[in-house]
Parts: sequence; structure tokens; C-alpha cells
Amino acid sequence: MNNQRMGQCTNFGNCKIANNKETVPMDQNGECPTCGLTLFEVPSSSRSLFIKGGIGFAALLILGVGWYFSHSPSCGPNEIKTPTGECQPIIGEQVKGIQTRIEGIQTKVGEVPLLDLTVELEEIQTDIKTVQKQIDNSPNNAEIMALQTKIDEQKKRIEQIYNALVENIQTQIDDIEGEVGKTPVLSSTAKLEDVQKQIEAVRALISNHLDYQQMSELLQTQLDEQQTRIAQIDSSLVEVIQKQLANIREQIDNISERRSLTPKLEALQKQLDAVQEQIASRTGGTEITALQQRINELHKEIADLIMVTVTEDLPMCLSTASPEMQKRLPMFFVLAVQGRNIPNYLQDWMKGVAHVPINEPTFFIMRREVTVGEFQHYVDTLDTQQKDKLGKAWRQNKKNPVASVPWWAAKEYADWLAKKTGCPLTLPTYNQWVAATIRHAKPKKAIVRDMRLELKPQQRKEKPKEVVDLLGNLREWSIDHQGQKQCAKGSHYLLGEDYKTWRDNISGEPICESSTLDTVGFRLVLQEKQ
Repeated sequence: MNNQRMGQCTNFGNCKIANNKETVPMDQNGECPTCGLTLFEVPSSSRSLFIKGGIGFAALLILGVGWYFSHSPSCGPNEIKTPTGECQPIIGEQVKGIQTRIEGIQTKVGEVPLLDLTVELEEIQTDIKTVQKQIDNSPNNAEIMALQTKIDEQKKRIEQIYNALVENIQTQIDDIEGEVGKTPVLSSTAKLEDVQKQIEAVRALISNHLDYQQMSELLQTQLDEQQTRIAQIDSSLVEVIQKQLANIREQIDNISERRSLTPKLEALQKQLDAVQEQIASRTGGTEITALQQRINELHKEIADLIMVTVTEDLPMCLSTASPEMQKRLPMFFVLAVQGRNIPNYLQDWMKGVAHVPINEPTFFIMRREVTVGEFQHYVDTLDTQQKDKLGKAWRQNKKNPVASVPWWAAKEYADWLAKKTGCPLTLPTYNQWVAATIRHAKPKKAIVRDMRLELKPQQRKEKPKEVVDLLGNLREWSIDHQGQKQCAKGSHYLLGEDYKTWRDNISGEPICESSTLDTVGFRLVLQEKQ
């Protein structure tokens, strides 16, 4: 390699070498051979390439570093950058951050919605697991051991928060329990639904974090207890609805008040719907099943009552009948009876079924007994032979309830009217009479023999406001001949008592009869297809 030093003269205007920008060999003194001034040394080609390469590399390095810092986040004084370029707090700082957040949650318990706190707790517990993993992977020195102690302390504090959350749920349930019967049912169900969500959120947190397994069983047991209390409150709310329904039921016989009861019944249905929706997501075994059954029964009864309030007690099949025919059949709607026992005040009047649960679907029943005048229309259609068979004992004042009518004639009267109206009219079954008696009978008003000397059946208005004479006035023919006991061939049950029976001598037992008696009449029932 040629190591001759080369140089250029800078004495421009005074030196020919300088003016021509010539590069000349430098002697030992490094002076220009023409003007004698010191030459400026020029590097050789290999050295120039090396220097230029170094300068280029340095420039690229500077540019790369600049790009890196301009395109990646700058880390704070308490952070370190990971190989992927992310900034992460130093473990100690992470622990401090967790501690601060937990302290914040502790001050919020009871002050902010519990569901919001469960979201924060979920995030903190995830961060604790991350830190715990870093600690587990770090050298076991004094600093790491101190951090582990702090993390354990934070876990304990989270346990305390869990306990506080469960206590908060318990307090809310205490408040709701104290409000039952004092505040609207819909208000209580809304609060219960919110508490239910809180219980589910806390359960999920406990289940998803194995670090808290030791306290998990205790907390889950406490939550189970609160869940049971919610079921008890649901049952209490249903009882509140039942009481409201009982009050409405007492008013239902007052025709003038019926229309005003419809909104109240619809409001009860909404309350039941709210309770039903509140328990729909829960599986509580026999308790929830029994409560659901009660709710279903109440729904059915309310629906029947609503039907009563919006109807004029006119079955659909009679809606197109003539006004005269509608007068002959003054019907009253009888609500369904499901699993009802005979009330104490009626047990003397029906001893045979006094302790037997009664079940009977809805039907219509005449408000009063069939009159002589109404029965006359049927008799007019009979031929001479049939009239002779019937006899004339039944002929009385046309406004009187018809008596001295044999069972076959009462049944044929029902069949005749059924054909004329297209309605499924019939004599009542024993159970229908029991159901109507439970709903409408008033023993104190029963026309039976007491101190009165006047022994005759009472006339009634064409359309009484209520169902009358189910217990007295005349006994009535039933379609049944068996049930509580088997009647002999040709005999059928007689229902109720009559005006000749002493009040102190009520039999209360089904009586089988085949004879024609002046104390026996009848009325009709109608049960439309559901």
C-alpha cells in the first residue's frame, strides 16, 4: 500500500498549485514546493472510504434511535421496557398501585353500586395474579420476600371486601324484608332483582379465583342463606297479593262496583308477573316449585275475576238469544275452585264433603230457582200423555219457584232449553253446587224454618243481584246419582235444605230422592267449553 502523504495548498491567488487545486506529495516539512506555505493534508483513498463509511454508519444509528423513540412509548421513571417495547411498572410499583386501588374500593363499599365494585375487583385480582407470577419467577431475595408479604396482605384485604359485600347484600335484604306490605310489590321485586344480580356477581368472583378457595365455602354458604331469604320474601309478596285479591273477591258480587275492580285486578296481575319473573332464573327445589304453583293458581283466579268484571254474566252462547230468553236464564259466573276446603261456616250444611278439597272449573249458574211461569213454557210443548204423567201439583203462582216437579221433567226442561238456545244447559252436579255455595252462599240469609210460622217458598226478583237460595227455600235436583254415596236406581241427589227444615236440624248430607215433593225445585247451570 502507498503510504506517501499528499497535500493541497490553500494560498489561492498567490500560488499556481493552489489555483489549480493540485494534490502534491508532502515532504518531511509539509511545505508547498511553490510558495513554501504549509500544505493541507488530504487522506488517501482507502482511509477516505473508511472515514466515510464510519460517518454513514453513525448517521444510520442516530436515525434508527430517533425512529425507535418516536414510534414507541417512552417509559416513566418507575417503568421498564420489555423486549417487545412495552412499558411495565417495576414489581414494587405494581404492588403499590394494587394497594392504592384496594384502599379506594374499601371506601366505596356501601356508597357506590355493588356491581360496579365487582368489576373493579375482577381487574385487581387479575393484576394480583400477574404480579404473583412475576414474584414466583424472580430470585428469592429479601426484596422479593417483602413484596410477597405485601401481596398476601392485599389478598387478605380483598377477603375483607368480600365479607363487606356479603354484609351489604344482607343489609339490603333486611331493608326489603321490612318493607313487605308497606311499599308496592313492584318496588320490592325490582330491588330483589337487583340484589339477585349482586349475589350472582359475587358468586362468580369467588368461583373464578382459586386463591380464595379457603374462604369460598364460607362466603358461598352465606350467599345461599341470603338466597333462601329472598325466596321467603317472594312468598311473603305472594301472600300480600293474595290478601289484596281476597279484598277484591269480597266486592265482586256487587254488580255496580265490578267495572272499577278491573284495573285493580290487572295491577295484581302485573305484580304476580314481576314476582314470577324474579324467580324464573332460580332453581330452588321444592320451595320454588311450590311458590310457582301458587302463582299459577293466583293467575288463573285473577283471570277468572277479570272475566267477571268485564262480563254482564251473559254466556257467549246466550249473547244472540232473545231478550225474553235471556230473562229466563239470569246467569251468574262462578269462579273456579281449586283445592279449596269447605269454610267453617258452611261445614254444617255439607258435612259429607266438609274435609274434602274441592276442585271445579268455572261455570255459570242461575241466580235463582226456575219459576212456575218459566216452566209453563216447557209444559205447553208437551202432549196430553206427557202432561198427565207430569201432573198438576206444580201449578201455583207463576212467580213462585216451581216445585213438585219430578227429576225427569227437570232434566227434560234443561234439554229443551239447551236445544232452543244452543247452550249446554243442564242440572248441576253435586260438585258444582258445592263450588257455587263456597263462592256465593250466605247461611244467615238461608230460607229455612226458625221462628217464622209462615211455611212457604219465597218469590225472588227476576234477576237478583247475587246468587240466592243455594242453601234454602227449595231443595234442588242434581244431575248426579252417585258420588258421596250411591243412589238407588231412579234416585238422584237433592241439593241444600228447604223452607220446612229447622235451622237447628240441618242434615248437611247428600240425600237421594226419586219422589216428587213440594219442597223440591231446580235451577240450571251452563259450562262453556274452555
